[in-house]
Amino acid sequence: MRTISVLMTVYNGEKYVIDAIQSILNQTFQDFELIIVDDGSTDQTVNLIRGISDERISLHTLPRNMGVGYANNYAVQFAVGKYLAKMDADDISYPERLATQFEFLEKNAQVGIVDSFVNFFTESKIVEKSQRYKDYKEIYSSHINKYYDYKTLQKELFWYCNIVHSAVMYRRELTKFFNYPLDMKICEDYSFFYRMNQKGIIFHKIPSFLLSVRLSENSITATKTEEMLKNVFKIKKNDISTFIRENEKPIAIWGASNLGKLTCNYIRNNFNVQPFVFIDSNIKKEDGRQLQNINIVNPNEIEFHEYKFFVASSYGKFQIAEQLEQKGLKNIKDYFVVF
Repeated sequence: MRTISVLMTVYNGEKYVIDAIQSILNQTFQDFELIIVDDGSTDQTVNLIRGISDERISLHTLPRNMGVGYANNYAVQFAVGKYLAKMDADDISYPERLATQFEFLEKNAQVGIVDSFVNFFTESKIVEKSQRYKDYKEIYSSHINKYYDYKTLQKELFWYCNIVHSAVMYRRELTKFFNYPLDMKICEDYSFFYRMNQKGIIFHKIPSFLLSVRLSENSITATKTEEMLKNVFKIKKNDISTFIRENEKPIAIWGASNLGKLTCNYIRNNFNVQPFVFIDSNIKKEDGRQLQNINIVNPNEIEFHEYKFFVASSYGKFQIAEQLEQKGLKNIKDYFVVF
Protein backbone atom coordinates (compact mmCIF):
# COMPACT_ATOMS: atom_id res chain seq x y z
CA MET A 1 0.00 0.00 0.00
CA ARG A 2 1.37 3.39 -1.01
CA THR A 3 1.62 6.21 1.53
CA ILE A 4 0.50 8.98 -0.83
CA SER A 5 -2.01 8.86 -3.67
CA VAL A 6 -1.43 11.64 -6.19
CA LEU A 7 -4.61 12.44 -8.12
CA MET A 8 -4.45 13.95 -11.59
CA THR A 9 -7.39 14.59 -13.92
CA VAL A 10 -6.78 15.63 -17.49
CA TYR A 11 -8.80 16.69 -20.51
CA ASN A 12 -7.04 17.29 -23.84
CA GLY A 13 -3.76 17.89 -22.07
CA GLU A 14 -1.33 16.51 -24.64
CA LYS A 15 0.81 19.66 -24.62
CA TYR A 16 1.88 19.60 -20.97
CA VAL A 17 0.73 16.38 -19.30
CA ILE A 18 4.06 14.57 -19.66
CA ASP A 19 5.92 17.41 -17.94
CA ALA A 20 3.40 17.34 -15.10
CA ILE A 21 3.68 13.57 -14.71
CA GLN A 22 7.47 13.69 -14.81
CA SER A 23 7.52 16.26 -12.02
CA ILE A 24 5.71 13.73 -9.81
CA LEU A 25 7.90 10.79 -10.83
CA ASN A 26 10.96 12.89 -9.93
CA GLN A 27 9.88 13.46 -6.33
CA THR A 28 12.40 12.83 -3.56
CA PHE A 29 9.60 11.00 -1.71
CA GLN A 30 8.99 7.87 -3.77
CA ASP A 31 6.33 5.93 -1.84
CA PHE A 32 3.35 7.12 -3.89
CA GLU A 33 0.91 6.06 -6.57
CA LEU A 34 -0.16 8.38 -9.38
CA ILE A 35 -3.82 7.96 -10.31
CA ILE A 36 -4.69 9.65 -13.60
CA VAL A 37 -8.25 10.04 -14.83
CA ASP A 38 -8.63 11.04 -18.45
CA ASP A 39 -11.89 12.97 -18.73
CA GLY A 40 -12.83 12.04 -22.30
CA SER A 41 -9.86 13.56 -24.13
CA THR A 42 -10.06 13.71 -27.93
CA ASP A 43 -6.37 14.44 -28.53
CA GLN A 44 -3.29 12.25 -27.94
CA THR A 45 -3.34 12.56 -24.12
CA VAL A 46 -4.18 8.91 -23.42
CA ASN A 47 -1.62 7.54 -25.86
CA LEU A 48 1.09 9.74 -24.40
CA ILE A 49 0.33 8.58 -20.85
CA ARG A 50 0.27 4.93 -21.91
CA GLY A 51 3.73 5.44 -23.34
CA ILE A 52 5.17 5.96 -19.84
CA SER A 53 6.35 2.74 -18.20
CA ASP A 54 6.08 3.10 -14.43
CA GLU A 55 4.21 0.70 -12.14
CA ARG A 56 3.14 3.55 -9.87
CA ILE A 57 0.93 5.05 -12.60
CA SER A 58 -2.64 3.85 -13.03
CA LEU A 59 -4.68 5.34 -15.89
CA HIS A 60 -8.47 5.35 -15.87
CA THR A 61 -10.43 6.70 -18.83
CA LEU A 62 -13.94 8.12 -18.91
CA PRO A 63 -15.95 7.51 -22.11
CA ARG A 64 -16.85 11.20 -22.45
CA ASN A 65 -16.11 14.52 -20.81
CA MET A 66 -17.87 14.42 -17.44
CA GLY A 67 -16.38 17.53 -15.87
CA VAL A 68 -13.60 18.06 -13.38
CA GLY A 69 -15.78 17.49 -10.29
CA TYR A 70 -16.89 14.07 -11.48
CA ALA A 71 -13.37 13.16 -12.58
CA ASN A 72 -11.89 14.13 -9.21
CA ASN A 73 -14.48 12.08 -7.30
CA TYR A 74 -13.83 9.17 -9.68
CA ALA A 75 -10.09 9.34 -9.01
CA VAL A 76 -10.58 9.30 -5.24
CA GLN A 77 -12.26 5.89 -5.29
CA PHE A 78 -9.05 4.26 -6.54
CA ALA A 79 -6.81 5.86 -3.91
CA VAL A 80 -5.26 3.72 -1.18
CA GLY A 81 -2.80 6.23 0.30
CA LYS A 82 -2.96 7.66 3.80
CA TYR A 83 -2.73 11.08 2.15
CA LEU A 84 -4.13 12.40 -1.12
CA ALA A 85 -2.24 15.01 -3.14
CA LYS A 86 -3.81 16.92 -6.02
CA MET A 87 -1.87 17.67 -9.19
CA ASP A 88 -3.08 19.55 -12.27
CA ALA A 89 -2.06 18.22 -15.66
CA ASP A 90 -0.23 21.37 -16.75
CA ASP A 91 1.55 22.38 -13.53
CA ILE A 92 4.98 21.43 -12.18
CA SER A 93 5.60 20.04 -8.69
CA TYR A 94 9.04 20.71 -7.24
CA PRO A 95 11.02 17.58 -6.26
CA GLU A 96 10.61 18.09 -2.51
CA ARG A 97 6.86 18.80 -2.60
CA LEU A 98 5.50 15.42 -1.46
CA ALA A 99 8.22 14.95 1.16
CA THR A 100 7.62 18.39 2.68
CA GLN A 101 3.85 18.05 2.84
CA PHE A 102 3.99 14.46 4.11
CA GLU A 103 6.40 15.39 6.89
CA PHE A 104 4.22 18.30 8.01
CA LEU A 105 1.01 16.26 8.14
CA GLU A 106 2.77 13.45 10.00
CA LYS A 107 3.92 15.88 12.68
CA ASN A 108 0.68 17.91 12.93
CA ALA A 109 -2.23 15.56 13.48
CA GLN A 110 -4.67 18.44 14.04
CA VAL A 111 -4.20 19.73 10.48
CA GLY A 112 -6.42 18.19 7.84
CA ILE A 113 -5.16 19.79 4.65
CA VAL A 114 -2.08 21.72 3.48
CA ASP A 115 -1.03 23.63 0.42
CA SER A 116 2.08 25.74 -0.23
CA PHE A 117 3.43 28.86 -1.83
CA VAL A 118 3.30 28.70 -5.63
CA ASN A 119 4.95 30.42 -8.57
CA PHE A 120 2.93 31.50 -11.60
CA PHE A 121 4.55 31.17 -14.99
CA THR A 122 3.73 31.14 -18.68
CA GLU A 123 5.39 30.27 -21.96
CA SER A 124 3.01 32.44 -23.96
CA LYS A 125 3.92 35.98 -24.99
CA ILE A 126 0.20 36.79 -25.26
CA VAL A 127 -0.36 35.72 -21.67
CA GLU A 128 2.77 37.48 -20.46
CA LYS A 129 1.49 40.81 -21.82
CA SER A 130 -2.04 40.43 -20.41
CA GLN A 131 -3.38 42.45 -17.48
CA ARG A 132 -4.72 39.29 -15.87
CA TYR A 133 -1.26 37.73 -15.80
CA LYS A 134 0.14 40.91 -14.27
CA ASP A 135 -2.60 40.79 -11.62
CA TYR A 136 -1.78 37.16 -10.81
CA LYS A 137 1.94 37.90 -10.49
CA GLU A 138 1.71 41.18 -8.58
CA ILE A 139 -1.54 41.05 -6.59
CA TYR A 140 -2.99 37.55 -6.24
CA SER A 141 0.35 35.88 -5.58
CA SER A 142 1.19 38.42 -2.87
CA HIS A 143 -1.85 37.27 -0.90
CA ILE A 144 -1.68 33.51 -1.37
CA ASN A 145 2.10 33.41 -0.90
CA LYS A 146 2.20 34.74 2.63
CA TYR A 147 2.27 33.07 5.98
CA TYR A 148 -1.17 32.74 7.56
CA ASP A 149 -2.01 31.83 11.09
CA TYR A 150 -4.94 29.41 11.13
CA LYS A 151 -7.57 31.98 12.09
CA THR A 152 -6.59 34.37 9.30
CA LEU A 153 -6.43 31.56 6.75
CA GLN A 154 -9.87 30.36 7.83
CA LYS A 155 -11.32 33.87 7.78
CA GLU A 156 -10.05 34.74 4.31
CA LEU A 157 -10.98 31.34 2.87
CA PHE A 158 -14.58 32.41 3.44
CA TRP A 159 -13.77 35.46 1.27
CA TYR A 160 -12.05 33.80 -1.68
CA CYS A 161 -10.11 30.69 -2.63
CA ASN A 162 -6.74 31.31 -0.97
CA ILE A 163 -5.87 27.61 -1.27
CA VAL A 164 -4.26 26.42 -4.51
CA HIS A 165 -5.99 23.24 -5.61
CA SER A 166 -3.03 21.79 -7.46
CA ALA A 167 -0.83 22.27 -4.39
CA VAL A 168 -2.95 20.51 -1.75
CA MET A 169 -2.35 17.35 0.24
CA TYR A 170 -4.95 16.12 2.70
CA ARG A 171 -5.92 13.15 4.83
CA ARG A 172 -7.82 10.48 2.92
CA GLU A 173 -10.44 10.07 5.65
CA LEU A 174 -11.78 13.52 4.76
CA THR A 175 -13.20 12.02 1.56
CA LYS A 176 -15.74 10.14 3.70
CA PHE A 177 -17.37 13.48 4.45
CA PHE A 178 -16.45 15.78 1.55
CA ASN A 179 -16.48 15.44 -2.23
CA TYR A 180 -16.54 17.66 -5.28
CA PRO A 181 -19.87 19.04 -6.58
CA LEU A 182 -21.02 17.55 -9.86
CA ASP A 183 -22.94 20.63 -11.00
CA MET A 184 -19.91 22.93 -11.27
CA LYS A 185 -17.32 23.04 -14.05
CA ILE A 186 -15.56 25.92 -12.36
CA CYS A 187 -15.09 26.71 -8.63
CA GLU A 188 -15.58 23.05 -7.75
CA ASP A 189 -12.36 23.25 -5.72
CA TYR A 190 -13.59 26.30 -3.81
CA SER A 191 -16.83 24.48 -2.94
CA PHE A 192 -14.76 21.54 -1.67
CA PHE A 193 -12.60 23.78 0.54
CA TYR A 194 -15.44 26.05 1.66
CA ARG A 195 -17.45 23.16 3.07
CA MET A 196 -14.37 21.83 4.87
CA ASN A 197 -13.81 25.29 6.33
CA GLN A 198 -17.42 25.49 7.50
CA LYS A 199 -16.94 22.23 9.41
CA GLY A 200 -13.78 23.45 11.11
CA ILE A 201 -11.21 21.36 9.22
CA ILE A 202 -7.84 22.98 9.87
CA PHE A 203 -5.93 24.26 6.84
CA HIS A 204 -2.26 25.18 6.79
CA LYS A 205 -0.17 26.91 4.14
CA ILE A 206 3.42 25.66 4.12
CA PRO A 207 5.64 28.74 3.58
CA SER A 208 7.79 27.14 0.87
CA PHE A 209 7.46 27.24 -2.91
CA LEU A 210 6.54 23.68 -3.88
CA LEU A 211 4.64 24.16 -7.16
CA SER A 212 4.64 26.19 -10.36
CA VAL A 213 1.21 26.99 -11.80
CA ARG A 214 1.08 27.41 -15.55
CA LEU A 215 -1.14 30.19 -16.89
CA SER A 216 -2.34 29.63 -20.43
CA GLU A 217 -4.40 31.72 -22.81
CA ASN A 218 -7.52 29.95 -21.51
CA SER A 219 -6.72 30.60 -17.87
CA ILE A 220 -6.09 34.33 -18.29
CA THR A 221 -9.29 35.15 -20.16
CA ALA A 222 -12.36 36.43 -18.38
CA THR A 223 -14.83 34.46 -20.49
CA LYS A 224 -16.02 32.40 -17.52
CA THR A 225 -16.33 35.24 -15.02
CA GLU A 226 -20.12 35.19 -14.79
CA GLU A 227 -20.23 31.39 -14.50
CA MET A 228 -17.60 31.57 -11.75
CA LEU A 229 -19.57 34.18 -9.79
CA LYS A 230 -22.79 32.23 -10.23
CA ASN A 231 -21.09 29.27 -8.57
CA VAL A 232 -19.58 31.45 -5.83
CA PHE A 233 -23.08 32.70 -4.99
CA LYS A 234 -24.29 29.09 -4.95
CA ILE A 235 -21.49 28.10 -2.57
CA LYS A 236 -22.18 31.01 -0.23
CA LYS A 237 -25.97 31.15 -0.55
CA ASN A 238 -26.78 30.00 2.99
CA ASP A 239 -24.21 32.32 4.55
CA ILE A 240 -25.45 35.27 2.48
CA SER A 241 -29.03 34.48 3.53
CA THR A 242 -28.02 34.46 7.19
CA PHE A 243 -26.13 37.74 6.82
CA ILE A 244 -29.11 39.46 5.23
CA ARG A 245 -31.62 38.00 7.68
CA GLU A 246 -29.72 38.65 10.92
CA ASN A 247 -28.64 42.22 10.17
CA GLU A 248 -31.54 44.54 9.38
CA LYS A 249 -29.47 47.56 8.39
CA PRO A 250 -29.71 48.80 4.79
CA ILE A 251 -27.27 47.21 2.33
CA ALA A 252 -24.28 49.04 0.90
CA ILE A 253 -22.34 47.33 -1.88
CA TRP A 254 -18.70 48.40 -1.81
CA GLY A 255 -17.61 48.00 -5.40
CA ALA A 256 -19.28 49.55 -8.44
CA SER A 257 -17.74 47.39 -11.15
CA ASN A 258 -19.13 44.21 -12.71
CA LEU A 259 -18.84 42.24 -9.45
CA GLY A 260 -20.86 44.90 -7.65
CA LYS A 261 -23.50 44.86 -10.38
CA LEU A 262 -23.80 41.07 -10.29
CA THR A 263 -23.98 41.12 -6.48
CA CYS A 264 -26.81 43.64 -6.64
CA ASN A 265 -28.75 41.51 -9.13
CA TYR A 266 -28.20 38.38 -7.04
CA ILE A 267 -29.49 40.01 -3.86
CA ARG A 268 -32.52 41.45 -5.64
CA ASN A 269 -33.45 38.26 -7.45
CA ASN A 270 -32.84 35.74 -4.67
CA PHE A 271 -33.75 37.62 -1.50
CA ASN A 272 -36.11 40.32 -2.76
CA VAL A 273 -33.96 42.95 -1.06
CA GLN A 274 -33.02 46.29 -2.61
CA PRO A 275 -29.47 47.52 -1.91
CA PHE A 276 -29.46 51.12 -0.71
CA VAL A 277 -26.19 52.45 -2.11
CA PHE A 278 -23.02 51.55 -4.03
CA ILE A 279 -19.63 52.70 -2.75
CA ASP A 280 -16.65 53.56 -4.91
CA SER A 281 -13.50 55.13 -3.46
CA ASN A 282 -12.67 56.76 -6.79
CA ILE A 283 -15.92 58.64 -7.24
CA LYS A 284 -16.53 62.27 -6.34
CA LYS A 285 -19.75 63.57 -4.87
CA GLU A 286 -20.38 65.91 -7.78
CA ASP A 287 -20.19 63.04 -10.27
CA GLY A 288 -23.76 62.01 -9.43
CA ARG A 289 -23.32 58.54 -10.93
CA GLN A 290 -25.70 55.63 -10.57
CA LEU A 291 -25.54 51.87 -11.14
CA GLN A 292 -28.71 49.82 -11.44
CA ASN A 293 -30.62 53.04 -10.59
CA ILE A 294 -28.79 53.20 -7.25
CA ASN A 295 -26.54 56.09 -6.25
CA ILE A 296 -22.79 55.57 -6.14
CA VAL A 297 -21.08 57.48 -3.33
CA ASN A 298 -17.60 57.96 -1.94
CA PRO A 299 -16.97 56.18 1.41
CA ASN A 300 -16.28 59.58 2.99
CA GLU A 301 -19.95 60.44 2.47
CA ILE A 302 -21.44 57.67 4.62
CA GLU A 303 -21.81 56.78 8.29
CA PHE A 304 -20.31 53.31 8.44
CA HIS A 305 -22.34 52.04 11.38
CA GLU A 306 -25.62 52.75 9.61
CA TYR A 307 -25.08 50.01 6.97
CA LYS A 308 -24.22 46.38 6.46
CA PHE A 309 -21.72 45.90 3.64
CA PHE A 310 -21.23 43.51 0.78
CA VAL A 311 -17.59 43.85 -0.28
CA ALA A 312 -17.64 43.32 -4.05
CA SER A 313 -14.12 44.12 -5.19
CA SER A 314 -11.89 41.23 -6.24
CA TYR A 315 -8.52 42.85 -5.61
CA GLY A 316 -9.66 45.72 -3.37
CA LYS A 317 -11.34 43.51 -0.79
CA PHE A 318 -8.32 43.38 1.50
CA GLN A 319 -8.01 47.15 1.82
CA ILE A 320 -11.79 47.57 2.12
CA ALA A 321 -12.04 44.94 4.85
CA GLU A 322 -9.16 46.59 6.71
CA GLN A 323 -10.89 49.97 6.46
CA LEU A 324 -14.18 48.52 7.74
CA GLU A 325 -12.46 46.84 10.68
CA GLN A 326 -10.69 50.08 11.54
CA LYS A 327 -14.20 51.54 11.90
CA GLY A 328 -15.06 48.78 14.39
CA LEU A 329 -17.07 46.61 11.98
CA LYS A 330 -16.82 42.83 12.18
CA ASN A 331 -16.42 40.21 9.46
CA ILE A 332 -19.66 38.28 8.78
CA LYS A 333 -21.58 40.29 11.39
CA ASP A 334 -21.25 43.72 9.72
CA TYR A 335 -19.68 42.99 6.35
CA PHE A 336 -19.61 40.09 3.93
CA VAL A 337 -16.89 39.60 1.32
CA VAL A 338 -18.42 38.33 -1.92
CA PHE A 339 -15.22 37.06 -3.55
